[in-house]
Amino acid sequence: MRWDVPYGSWREFPLQQKYFAVAEAISHLARLVAEGRLEAVERGGRIVFRPRRGEGSGPGPKSPGAATAR
Repeated sequence: MRWDVPYGSWREFPLQQKYFAVAEAISHLARLVAEGRLEAVERGGRIVFRPRRGEGSGPGPKSPGAATAR
């Protein structure tokens, strides 16, 4: 994800902006899971999001790789 903000790195983001950015990312992931385009699985104590495979995987293009939420 990218944001059009005047900060050079994540460390420079104000704390409140970090909360908003993380909440936005989580909401996008939750929607993709609800649509059947991603699945969430636990791996090593973390929730990993990956494209759903097989029958009923939902509409839209599949994206390569997986995103991880910590």
